[in-house]
Amino acid sequence: MARIQHQALPEELMVKEIFVTKGICQKRMRIMGRGRTGFGYKRSTHVTVRVEVIDFFKQMAQAATSSQREKWARRLDLVNELKTRITNTSL
Repeated sequence: MARIQHQALPEELMVKEIFVTKGICQKRMRIMGRGRTGFGYKRSTHVTVRVEVIDFFKQMAQAATSSQREKWARRLDLVNELKTRITNTSL
C-alpha cells in the first residue's frame, strides 16, 4: 500500500503509532446443560497502525552510540540498493 501510494519501500517505514479500539459485538446463543440456553458474545476489534518514512540522517544524528549509527547506515544502504534494483528492473 505504501509503495503504491507513496513510493516507499517497507524497509524504509517505521511504526509511528498503533492502537486498538472496540468493534462490534454479535450476540450468540449458547447451548448449555439441562436444555438451557445462554448468551455469548462474538467480539471484534479494530486495529489501526500508522507508519512513517524514516529520516535516516536524522536517526543517525540522534543515535547515542556508534553501533546505532552503523545500524541506521546499513539500513539506509539496504534501502538505496533495493531502490536501484527496482529502477533497473522497471526499465
